[in-house]
Amino acid sequence: MRLSAQLAVVLAVAALLPLVVAGVILTARARAALSAQVEATQKAAAERVAEGADLWLSQIVDRLRLSADLFDFASLDEEARRGALRVIYRQLDPVTVVGLYGTGGAVGEPVFLRETDPLQGRLPVNDEELAYFARSAPVDAALEEGLAIGEAYHSPRKHTVLLPVAVRVPGTSWALAAELSLRPLQRLVARIPQDTVGTAYLLDRSGRILVHPDGARFLQRSDLSNGEAPLRPRISRVEREGQAYLSAVVPLRSVDWAAAVERQEAAVFAPVDAMAVQMSSIVAVALVFAVLAGWGLGRRLARPIEKAMDGARAIASGDLGVRLPEQGAMELRALCAAMNAMAGELERSRAAIESFNRELQDRVEQRTEELRRAQAELMQIRSLAAIGELGAGVAHELNNPLTGILGMTQILLRRLEPGEEKARELLGRIEADAKRCREITLNLLRFSEQGQEPEWAEIDLAEPARAAVDLKRAEFEERGLHLHFSAEPPAPRARGDFAQLQQVVLNLLSNAANASRAGGRIWVEVSGEELFGCIRVRDEGSGIPKEHLDRIFEPFFTTKQDWRGPGLGLSVAYRIVETHHGTIEVESEVGAGSIFVVRVPRLSSP
Repeated sequence: MRLSAQLAVVLAVAALLPLVVAGVILTARARAALSAQVEATQKAAAERVAEGADLWLSQIVDRLRLSADLFDFASLDEEARRGALRVIYRQLDPVTVVGLYGTGGAVGEPVFLRETDPLQGRLPVNDEELAYFARSAPVDAALEEGLAIGEAYHSPRKHTVLLPVAVRVPGTSWALAAELSLRPLQRLVARIPQDTVGTAYLLDRSGRILVHPDGARFLQRSDLSNGEAPLRPRISRVEREGQAYLSAVVPLRSVDWAAAVERQEAAVFAPVDAMAVQMSSIVAVALVFAVLAGWGLGRRLARPIEKAMDGARAIASGDLGVRLPEQGAMELRALCAAMNAMAGELERSRAAIESFNRELQDRVEQRTEELRRAQAELMQIRSLAAIGELGAGVAHELNNPLTGILGMTQILLRRLEPGEEKARELLGRIEADAKRCREITLNLLRFSEQGQEPEWAEIDLAEPARAAVDLKRAEFEERGLHLHFSAEPPAPRARGDFAQLQQVVLNLLSNAANASRAGGRIWVEVSGEELFGCIRVRDEGSGIPKEHLDRIFEPFFTTKQDWRGPGLGLSVAYRIVETHHGTIEVESEVGAGSIFVVRVPRLSSP
């Protein structure tokens, strides 16, 4: 395989394999996490609907029972019984018809709203609907068992489902029967947000839909359980008209009904699918770029190297009269000149090369040491103050091309023929510098990770807070911000990691600075409570909207218009405080500023 093709393959594999593996893993994890979240949300919503329906139905039945016990219907004349029924009718809003019924039919005239009646807020009943209710009321079952709930039926004229209920009247062979409108339950399921949670509805034991936001589906059979009994609590996935749905079913306690919540699977996983499409596009672009870059670089390197290799073979065979054309890049021209000189003065050239190598090594070591000291000083002064805006993603993005460069250099080193010392020297420099760069990126990655075990020690809480303030003071002055520090004497002592607690204060100060305008004031206050030591960071910035307070400690969540950091500062602070068995709380008002309070257990009471 030609060098250009090899470089293209190496670049493609080195650049794309980590992206593909990470994309597959992240997509699978995101789908699993999102599925679990949706299932929990749907189950909780179904439980709320079931509890609400149970409560509503229990209250109606209990009030019917109480009315049957309260009024002595057996001793009342017809007019008095009708007056009692009217009282019951007015007290129970969902009731459309109420009356006394025996095994032979109605006992007296039931109470209901006719079309011409002045009573408002009730569903009117005509003679045909009244007769249907009389046939549907579970009178015989109520006389035998004391309470009976009949089969629900749909009233197209009223656009709702009606439910007949009957309770036995003590001391008589009558039952107090009522027809209930399920509109209140329809309003209950309509309160479940369909776009984020799903469509909620109620089923009876045979799978008929009793209550649904879409009135066209009343009393239709639900297929969400794939033929299973609808009253068993479960989470399931069903297919309907070529679409998949995720659903949760929770049975009611007071009646053989169940509450169900379902949502289209495509809508649930739309964010994950969009992320997968974007990642595929990125991988495709990176593949094209890697192939083109590898092919071009290989072509550029291959031609002069092949000529140099032909000359090197001739010199190795003893033909010292051969002279290589000094063409191409500066490094290659130097290599050809060295090989030409080697043909005449091989020993002197080898000694000169070795001397040059030692001198170059000394310079590299000297510059490396200078760079190491300068970097150590810079990291000591600035790294902790900037960690909230430094993402681990930078280290990953740099490490991938460095790995490719190092791999290509090592391949070229293995392919060099004996005697190509100049090329070996130059490629060795590339390899050494690449390894050094890779080590720098690995150090940066390790520095940005906050999951290591704290170095526990007894510390004064005011010290890490004061150190963080000192690190940030110059930066804040440049930005026109006023930074104030105070500590109540004696400052509380705690067992913790000085550097990590300092990092917490640095992240909170960075957050406060990003929310503040020039001229704003920021306070850092250290105080003690009975069981905790407290560090408060207070600002006069823009504040945090209430709808974002529950999410500000999530990784990668940010409300800044200027997205300069990865959104990890507050989540890192939260995790460090949690590792110290403490808490972090926030109070904020839009336009007035925010207060972050960090509490960690103190070693002793004041």
